[in-house]
Amino acid sequence: AVASPAAELHFDLIDGLRKQGYGDMAVQYLRNLETSQKIPEDLKETFDLELGRSLQVASQNSENVDEADRLGLESRAALDKFLKEHPTHEDAAEAYDTFGQLSLEIGNDAVKQAGRQKDPARKKTLMDQARAAFEEARPRFAEAVKQYQLKYDAIKKAQEGEQPTRNKRPKSR
Repeated sequence: AVASPAAELHFDLIDGLRKQGYGDMAVQYLRNLETSQKIPEDLKETFDLELGRSLQVASQNSENVDEADRLGLESRAALDKFLKEHPTHEDAAEAYDTFGQLSLEIGNDAVKQAGRQKDPARKKTLMDQARAAFEEARPRFAEAVKQYQLKYDAIKKAQEGEQPTRNKRPKSR
């Protein structure tokens, strides 16, 4: 789907903020649009995806560990909402991949924390949390791969349909 020129400005702004590491500003912008009920039509369908991606960037750039964890959980919730409402959307593969990345980050953080623990019970708890996060990431990555493969196959099929037929020999009689 092609976005309208007005919506493109919103997408460009949100994407630009994320690319510069200003996920928190992209989140604020999106929430302001939501609060004012001025979400452009072209953005309504992918609003939760854009919010989830922006929250992920905000989480990655937060210097406060507790804040980063909270933002990460909010990001996963927004991505999960998008995927439940739009499981076959053209951007679903990206949402599954982003969700998997978030779970992977949570797992890796738990492993690092466990490595610094002296208390065996706390270490075990953190390793259990890491294992759960990795188990959560696996099906999300698998679904992302599946959806990316479908996109690839569709592109390949379209390209094959556009190939000139000069290599085919006419049937001889």
